Amino acid sequence: MIKRIFLILTFLSLTSLLRAERPYAYDGQWIDYSCHTQSASFEQDSLFEDAPSFLLTGQEIDQQLDLWPKAMWHKLTYCVSERFRGQRDKVIQAFEIAAKDWMEVANVTFSYVEAKDCSPGSEEVLFSIVPVGRRARFSMRAFFPSYAPEKRRIQANTGKLKRSLERVTGVFRHEIGHILGFRHEQMHPDANVDREICPEESTPAVAITEYDIYSVMLYPICGGKSGFYSKLSELDSKGAALLYPFE
Repeated sequence: MIKRIFLILTFLSLTSLLRAERPYAYDGQWIDYSCHTQSASFEQDSLFEDAPSFLLTGQEIDQQLDLWPKAMWHKLTYCVSERFRGQRDKVIQAFEIAAKDWMEVANVTFSYVEAKDCSPGSEEVLFSIVPVGRRARFSMRAFFPSYAPEKRRIQANTGKLKRSLERVTGVFRHEIGHILGFRHEQMHPDANVDREICPEESTPAVAITEYDIYSVMLYPICGGKSGFYSKLSELDSKGAALLYPFE
């Protein structure tokens, strides 16, 4: 029997584009909720103000999902900051492994570029991977496709990079899901999670597949069984192929 899983996407409304963009962060054991709350909702100026979140399918509102346009599918270029110093090779390797997993199931291409300017908003690449101090209260932060160029960055806690290559790769695997437009699995209405630990996020979203405890987009602290994002689940792969289909 095929495992049941859900992938969840950001639903774009006019209000969500106008409000502050806050990246998503995960530490591996606890959640920094200050980085997770977005206030966008179905309001009167929404493009789909009468549409209930989670009940729409990706195909029905494809033009309004927070996804990369087809012209960008094979132009997902990135750089890795020199400021990682001795950890830079590990970051490059871990991201490459994680990106390859997504590229095998979705028709997208992540390409590494040795950019002279690897700061967020650089004209040389689509996004940057940059370090933050070990006192930061998260492991990594990512972004969604709709974010402005200067917001397109993955911030990686240098202290957390001391973990194994497999563990760092797993967190990148989760963050790449966000870059492709996927939301946290625990947002699904069928998610059987403790809302005191894993509260709902207010940004409207759309369920693409069934709920899945094996999804890389589900936090371990919320009941995720992916082994700290060790691999994409079967329907992670199917959902990605649905939204970024191969010709």
